[in-house]
Amino acid sequence: MMSNLALLYVRQAKYPQAEGLDTKAVEVMRRMLGEAHPDTLMAMNNLAQVYYREGKYAPAEELQSTVLATRRRVLGEQHSDTLTSMSNLAVILYGEGKYPQAAAIQSANVEALRHVMGDEQP
Repeated sequence: MMSNLALLYVRQAKYPQAEGLDTKAVEVMRRMLGEAHPDTLMAMNNLAQVYYREGKYAPAEELQSTVLATRRRVLGEQHSDTLTSMSNLAVILYGEGKYPQAAAIQSANVEALRHVMGDEQP
């Protein structure tokens, strides 16, 4: 599958190759499965992470924001995939130097995790 090969490229720091494969995977999955399908959202998430690693923060932020919004709508605020998307977006914002926004999102993420997992969790 394209996504698996793209992940291999990411692990080898071959980001342009990974970006090409992930872009194609997103296009195919959007067309075949729709924008809100979990596999499409995972492909979009992967592409956003490649953009981030390449230093393409604006497209990474835009794509990760779309993934987060869709996961919130489809899965709810406390689903593990939604919380992962929140954390990913916070990292991207931090990379862009948007520290207050990153901190706000990460704080909300921590509070949601505490609610889901219980206060005893570290």
